[in-house]
Amino acid sequence: MTIIADGNGNYDGAGLDLVHKLNVEMPILFISRVDGYVFNEKVLELEGKDYCIVDYTELGWNWSMEFSHLWGVNTDKFDFLQGEEWAKLDAFIKDNPPKISFIRELLKEDYKDNVHPISYACFLPAEPIETFEQFNKRPLQMIFSWGLSHEYRKDLHAQIWQNAGKHGYIVNDNLYYLNNFVQKESNPNKWFTCNIPWYSRHPMNEFIKINGWAKISVSIAGAGRSCFRHGESPINSAMLMWGDNLAWHEWWEHGKNCIKCKQGEEIETILEWLKKPEDLYNVYKNGVETVDKFRFENYVPYLESLINKTK
Repeated sequence: MTIIADGNGNYDGAGLDLVHKLNVEMPILFISRVDGYVFNEKVLELEGKDYCIVDYTELGWNWSMEFSHLWGVNTDKFDFLQGEEWAKLDAFIKDNPPKISFIRELLKEDYKDNVHPISYACFLPAEPIETFEQFNKRPLQMIFSWGLSHEYRKDLHAQIWQNAGKHGYIVNDNLYYLNNFVQKESNPNKWFTCNIPWYSRHPMNEFIKINGWAKISVSIAGAGRSCFRHGESPINSAMLMWGDNLAWHEWWEHGKNCIKCKQGEEIETILEWLKKPEDLYNVYKNGVETVDKFRFENYVPYLESLINKTK
């Protein structure tokens, strides 16, 4: 049984899709950030029962990351969760703590035996791993595909353009010019940064092929620190992400299966890693293997085992 926390039936579709694949007896309370939240009275059916929380709440693009949000503990510290309806949910969870929780925006310090991180599942099929020679012949050095769910994404797009002359790379920012850009521009140092808004998405099974044209694929935070791109960028490229204290069920480790940097140091970090082709290739290979742990066929049994052993 899965109970959606919002009485209006609003929810994060991708998160709920993963939950619906779980074959467990324990009831699941599914929580996500929605506008106009109304407490679902069906939540009261969980009183006195062992149940599981799956929380896909986005803490916002400007989350300070000083502490995780934990229901029944510190909800008062998050402005967007204030109001009578959210208070009902928080009070219920405080008085009826779950047997086990899975939280999308979870810091390492809060990762415990009964509190686990959860991510968006990787829903795309595996791509074959290229040879070192094939990888180094890729036409793009870097790809940054973004929607406007984080203010800094605009800044990085601008910085990529502004620094092109300084560092000797050239830039394309239009998906429909990309083929000619790759084929006709003589400068081998090609970077691609492109805003693709939510109302004009390109089919992901096609776009992921373009992701594989690049040696490095950028995945920085959106409305949540953990976002879809973390399950897309490393499918066929070396993922660059921000270094932080976020918890993962399969760890993203700098220099092993991803590249991490501080916010504001993306361009310098990309340029540094492009000078280390063998190390970059190993990051790419290891990242492809790691993201496989996030695919439904591997992620679902992992989550089921954690829930079932809490009985």
